[in-house]
Amino acid sequence: MNKQPIKKRLVKSKTLSMQVYDILCQSILKMKPNQNKLPSEEELARQLGVSRATIREALKLLSIKRAISSIHGRGTFAHPSVLKLKNRIDQDNDFGQMIKQHYGNVQIDVAWNEEESADSLYDKWFPDMLSVKLCLNYSADQQKRLFTRYHFPRDFFTQPLPEQLKIASLPHLSHLYMAEDIDYCAMECRVKIDSEACEQLDLPQGTPLMCWDEVIYDVGDRSVGTGEVFVHPENMVMTMVARLEY
Repeated sequence: MNKQPIKKRLVKSKTLSMQVYDILCQSILKMKPNQNKLPSEEELARQLGVSRATIREALKLLSIKRAISSIHGRGTFAHPSVLKLKNRIDQDNDFGQMIKQHYGNVQIDVAWNEEESADSLYDKWFPDMLSVKLCLNYSADQQKRLFTRYHFPRDFFTQPLPEQLKIASLPHLSHLYMAEDIDYCAMECRVKIDSEACEQLDLPQGTPLMCWDEVIYDVGDRSVGTGEVFVHPENMVMTMVARLEY
């Protein structure tokens, strides 16, 4: 059992629960296997000098992150291995933010054009609708990481796109130029060989790439586009955590 007290360093720039979350994360990262049981809420509140409500909010954030497990009758156990994972597709679905968390010198190159035809996935969902093709190429630390290619029906845009389009994410695009905000993507993973993706990722033609096929939905649960996310096989590894229920 981990009996080391939780050390605190609270600052004014963050909410109290986020500060407690950060402190707990640092403490969890130092834990060793079989020494990963957290103190009780009451003890954590005493050690950090905050209310139990603040502790519960911080623990809720850790639970969402899958960094703790609460077992009835045994207590709450922390998982340092989870906090050490990078590029978690089950947590960080904004690729720009995902990359910025773990790499430096992040650059997102954006290009778009109108197309008379798109691809088979787009044609399946939006037959006979002219598309806008949008490409985002993500680099970090002087290495290509991801190439994303999206297609949206041209009629879904309420504002014309500028020649030099500056966006940070798909929700950002929809907030500025579409009638309704993009909310989520339904994704399927497969291996693909794609000449444009290889070129954009500086890879030899014919290189097999992991690809996420996406159908994109707005907050009204209306499908508004399709996409493909190509992952560089050497420069970008994605991870996820799957909780096994008792």
